[in-house]
Parts: sequence; C-alpha cells; structure tokens
Amino acid sequence: MLRCLYLCFLFMSLGVLTTSSNNIGSSAIAETANAPVLPQVSLSQTANMKLAFLGIPADYIDQEMLLSYLHHTFLQFDSDPYPMAWKLNFSFVFYPFPQNISSSLSDNVLYSAGSVCFNTTLLDDLLSQSQELAIPQCGCLLAFMWIPNEIGHQWFYIPQDTPDVLFNATIYDNGILQASSGFTQDFGGLRRAVYFDVSQMMEQVPTESLVTSTVMSLVDSSLRDIFPDMLGTALGSSWVPADVQTYQNYTVKILWINGTGEQLPIGIVQQGLEDLMPWTNWTVTEQTEPADATLNSLVENRTTELATPSNITIVLSNGTRFVLETRRSLNWNWNEADPINAYFIHNLQSYFNLTGFEDKSVIPVILLQLDNDTASLGGITLFPDDLILIGAQGSFLTDMGGYGLFEAMHILKHEVGHWVGLTHHQDSAARMICPMHASGPEVEGGAAFCAFCKDARARMSFMSYYNQTISLLSSNHAETQELASKLNDSLTLFYNWDYTEAVEKIASIYYAPDTTPPTIANVTQTPLKDDVRPEDAINVTATVIDELSGVKSVVLNYTSGNGTWNAINMTNLLGNVWNATIPPFPYGTNVTYVIAAEDNFNNSITSNESGVEYQYQVLPEFPVLLLVPIFIIATLITAASFGKNFKFRKKGT
Repeated sequence: MLRCLYLCFLFMSLGVLTTSSNNIGSSAIAETANAPVLPQVSLSQTANMKLAFLGIPADYIDQEMLLSYLHHTFLQFDSDPYPMAWKLNFSFVFYPFPQNISSSLSDNVLYSAGSVCFNTTLLDDLLSQSQELAIPQCGCLLAFMWIPNEIGHQWFYIPQDTPDVLFNATIYDNGILQASSGFTQDFGGLRRAVYFDVSQMMEQVPTESLVTSTVMSLVDSSLRDIFPDMLGTALGSSWVPADVQTYQNYTVKILWINGTGEQLPIGIVQQGLEDLMPWTNWTVTEQTEPADATLNSLVENRTTELATPSNITIVLSNGTRFVLETRRSLNWNWNEADPINAYFIHNLQSYFNLTGFEDKSVIPVILLQLDNDTASLGGITLFPDDLILIGAQGSFLTDMGGYGLFEAMHILKHEVGHWVGLTHHQDSAARMICPMHASGPEVEGGAAFCAFCKDARARMSFMSYYNQTISLLSSNHAETQELASKLNDSLTLFYNWDYTEAVEKIASIYYAPDTTPPTIANVTQTPLKDDVRPEDAINVTATVIDELSGVKSVVLNYTSGNGTWNAINMTNLLGNVWNATIPPFPYGTNVTYVIAAEDNFNNSITSNESGVEYQYQVLPEFPVLLLVPIFIIATLITAASFGKNFKFRKKGT
C-alpha cells in the first residue's frame, strides 16, 4: 500500500550483473573457442557533479573542507534486484551571476499573494544556453545563486499541461490564504539540474564557514532526490514487480463512479506518462457508473457531520471565484484494511470485467465522486491488489470550472507514477518540479515528471530488460557475435546516460521479430515400438531447438484410437532435450502420439507437420511368433494322448 494524501482543499541482478567499476571495459566481448561471451552490465558507475557558484565569490567556499565532508559514494536501488553503487566526482566553477539573466527574471516577475516570484522555467532555459554552465556528461549541475539586490522573492513554475486560467489560482480556507504559486528557494528537476537560491543568506552577514556548511548540507540532502530509489527499496519486496516491469503498452481504465459523463482531461495523464517512459505506449479510457446500494450504504455509514461547516474559495487568474462548501466528512483511511478500499478490491473483477490481474500493464482506476457537501480529495495506489483509488468531493469535480477535474488527473498521474515504481520526493530537500510529491501547491501536480524520476525509471527498465534478454539468449545458446555487438551498443548508451535510447535499444533486442517456429528432431521412445508390453510406460524424448526467442513449451499429445487426445507437458531435462511419459495400455492397443512445440513469440509447430507420425502397438499377451510352436506342441501332446487312450480302450474290449 502506498499512501498519497493531498492536503489542499482539506483534503520495481540475478546472475548476469556485475559490480565492476570499469564500465565500458566490463562489457567487452570475450572471445572463446566456440562463441563470444555475452557482455555483462556494470552496477558500479560514476556521476560527475558540477557545483556552480553564481554570484558567490570563491572566498566564501572552503573547497578542501567541502570535499572532505561531502559524500563521495551513494547507493541507489539498494533493496532492488539491481543496486547501483555511484562514485561521485565533484568539481567547482565560480561565475558572476549573469546580468542578462537577472534582468530577464526581474522583467518577468509574477506577483502572487503579495509576493514577488521569479520564473523557474525562464531561469533554467537561460542557464542552459551558457556553455560554461552546461550539465556535465554523465552527471548533474548543482547551482548556488546569489541574485544581486533581491531578498524575499519566491519562484514559480507554469505547468505546460494546465490551461492558463487555472494557473496562479489563489486558494482560501475560511478566508485564510492557503496556497499560491510560490515555490521554495531550492528547486530543480526540469533538467538534470538543481538550483539553490541562497540570496537571503548572502545579503546578511555571510562567513566562509556558514556558506560552506550550508552548501554541504544542501548537497547531501538533495542526493536522494537526484538518485531516487524505486518502491522495491522504499516499501519492500511486494513492490519489486512494479520496479522491474517491462511492458511496451499500458492501458489506464478509469471507472468514474457517480460521474456525470463529462470528458476528463485524460490527455495530461497520457502525455505525462509517455514523457516519463518514451519507450512505452499509453492508452487512457474512461466510463461512468452509478454506485450500487452496498457502496452507498458503506459510504453513508462512514460519513459524519462537521461541527463547523467549511468554505474553500478558489480564485482563478481571470478573477473567477468558486466557493466550495463542506458540511460532512468521509472517514476514509488510505490503506488496504479500510472497508471502502476492501469493498473495491473485492469487486474489482466485476467492475472492470477482467478475468485476471497478472498483467500489470492494465491499470484499473476507481474515481469515486462523493456528495457535493462531503469532503475528500486523495489517492492511493494498491499495486499488489491491482487497483488505484481516488476520492473527490462532488462539487469540487463538477462546479469548479474545470479546476477540480484537472487536479484529479494530476493526482492520477502521481498514482500511476507509483504503479510504475516511482517513490515520493522528499519535502525536506530541494523541491523537485515533479508530480511525485505527497502534498504541495497544485501547480506542482501539473508538472511533468522530473529528470531524476525519468533517470531512475529508465535505469531500472534497462537493467530489467537486459537481465531478461541475457537469460533468454544464454538459455538458448544464442551467443552470436551480432547479438553481443548489439548488447554492447546498448551498454554504451546506458553508461553515457543516454537512457531513452539505451532502453529502446535493449527492448528492440528483447522483442526482436521471431517468425520461425522451433525445430523438433531426434524423437525416440523406450521401449522401442516393436517391444511394448501392456505393463510398459513409454518414455518419449525429443530435441527441440529455437535459436531466436527460445522454447516456451513442449507438449506430447497422444491417443489410443478412441477419438480422444490427451496432452502431457514435456519436461526440459538438459539443454534442448525434452521428455514425457505415456502411461501403459492393454494388449493390442494402437497408440499414436504427436509432439507440439511453441517459442516465446508464440510460433508453434507439431511433429506431424514435418511429415512424421509416431505410432506403436502394445503386444498381445502371447506374441504371434510364440503361438505357432505352442500350437504345434499342444497338437502333438493331444495326438499322443488320443493314441494311448485309443489302444487302451481296444485292449480292454
């Protein structure tokens, strides 16, 4: 269970992975007398961390002290199958704060709730044009900024997937300002960059010791967000399947219970997830359904009257004002044991008309719309239980000019992020511009996934694909020079932090088109077909080979001539040899058997398609060759006995 409460509005290596510190060298092809060895992937890698001081003189930074206290190693995914050990190489650059950037920020301020806010996107875009401040190859930029003559300002971000009218909305709880577009002084994630605005400290009485210790603390506290874990590490082994999933196509199925049928802005979910995982395809669907009597009763019994009604006022940027009145509150605990959650888990199969839940590429989502006066806004991802739940006050969804629907979809994007293994960002460190926060200003929910979440997801996807590909190829002895070369190409991209291209490359190897079925050869049986007795079970072996995707299954089908075919799954004994046993049959039975094989791309073949049919007949209790001499002997004995009897009778007359 993963709890994600939004407080505004009251409301995924086994045998093939190494830990060598030599990245490229560890993947070199080792030639043998027979075939090249498939390259392995290194889990020990280096990250170049550039510390840029903009407007902060070098006199304020004790570089020797800073280097001695910073962490130079960091472990990512430590409880997942593929833990990555990072060696951190720190470098320092000092530049005056660029005057053109300072002027541009001042010319494009936003006044929100009485605060002056600078544009984070503008800052990031302008700094990205500076060659000196470029993000290092295989690393990150950490920029510490002293903006001249600026104290008390904040920062804001304009989410590209939210309509302009919803941006910079002001929220009041019973007349008290609750949220605005303001960010903290430390933020990042638009690129592989984190920004620390230390202007206020520098405008006071800074000292070398104070500034150095502050920088050290900010860097260390941000490492977990720069190298985020996946949920297998954060929550335990039941979430490892979320981390290592390797689907190409996902479908998010939204069931809006008590919904109006209005079109949800599902495009922001689909776009955000395809941006997170560019090697995947996403489809988002929605349908509505009224709550049944059982659910209505369950919700009503857990709803209580508020001692004092509450009013939430939202003022959009165009001046439009909405008032959300709340008189009741639903007692809904965000865990599996809650009766409402248990009800949905129990009825999930019938709600979504699903036959099973092994396929995690299908993501069932319940959006429960409550009564107009009943407060709730939050979500929960129950990945082990195959369900995402979101609850919202009815009037929030329907009477807020689209604001509530967008907020609900931002929550959904956050929850699907958990479904694919993403953890929460820390609230104590630099604020990542990313939907993977448990709470915070609404505009953050509208943000695209940050660069660091994308990196984490891509790293784990690559290693999952790579591990499965190596296992598949090795088990089928497909260690060819061409395959080894392609694997090395994917590793080079991975080590260079070209993660999207790396995952696409390894996925193309894993999903390489295979239209050729396996081959079936060397079919033998014991006892031989001319020597089968009624008490004999027949041991059948066959050699089945598939050089491309590997053999998935081999089945022996047999019939005793009564029109019924029986199937036995053959067992892989060793290498390409498969085995099964046909039970004994009575004497004289004619038995026919056929072997069917299927590979991992569902190409199948049967032995009789090759023009070969396997048959045998169970011998009678007395074989024919023995019947003739037995008959002759019996005849002679009978004749001799008849002669004696005849003479005896004659003599007695």
